[in-house]
Amino acid sequence: MFRENETPNFTELYREYSVIYDNIENTLISRIENYNIDDLESLRTEFNYFDVKLRLSFAINDIVLNTEFSPEKSGDLKLCHLMLYKFNDLWFAYEAFKKLYNKINTKKIQSLTIWLSQNTNREYSEIRQIQTAVERANTKLREKFNNEENLSKLKRYIRYCERESKNGQKTRLNKILEKFNGRNNLEQLNITDLLTLSYSIRNNFVHNGETTITTPELDYSKKKDLIVVLYELLSIICLSSIKKMING
Repeated sequence: MFRENETPNFTELYREYSVIYDNIENTLISRIENYNIDDLESLRTEFNYFDVKLRLSFAINDIVLNTEFSPEKSGDLKLCHLMLYKFNDLWFAYEAFKKLYNKINTKKIQSLTIWLSQNTNREYSEIRQIQTAVERANTKLREKFNNEENLSKLKRYIRYCERESKNGQKTRLNKILEKFNGRNNLEQLNITDLLTLSYSIRNNFVHNGETTITTPELDYSKKKDLIVVLYELLSIICLSSIKKMING
């Protein structure tokens, strides 16, 4: 069973987000000079889409299958199946955040994978909760991929992701592969590395039809571990960033 409230800072951030939601219209108006009704309606639409996807990703805590069509899943396979859908809804919320951000700010987010590593966005990347989440993600990866066999599985999966990618995403994945230092060591991943892996999972799901068991490079038990790590990080990034963007 996965519970969001076991992620450090999640409960506090979600409580603060609920306050933002209750006052969102007045807050949006205060952030826009010379706004008109069309502007407000567009912002409201973008925020509502973000909110729906965010809450849906947090709310789904079980997937029950009709056994007339598919055998019921259990254990790590069931959790991997659940986390795959939760994660992708959360990534769609993250994409909606970008659209909302770009409507409010003159300085635009060009890439969801690299924006937090750019000096122009240090006010976001230096948020304490995001920095803590990056450290936790690295700690959890070392715990879950703590031997030669598991690191080899992770490396093969990232190679698979690299083969399926192109342009900047391919370059960033190759940089991650270079951080596999020896048989039993993975160097510290930065926030761009972690978001690059997250974007790969999103792309594999959306474009390649990836499921829990279609990638032999990483079995469903370890895929579940990877998705949980990235999901926890992305939840903190989404909640921290929307709070910063709205409240300033």
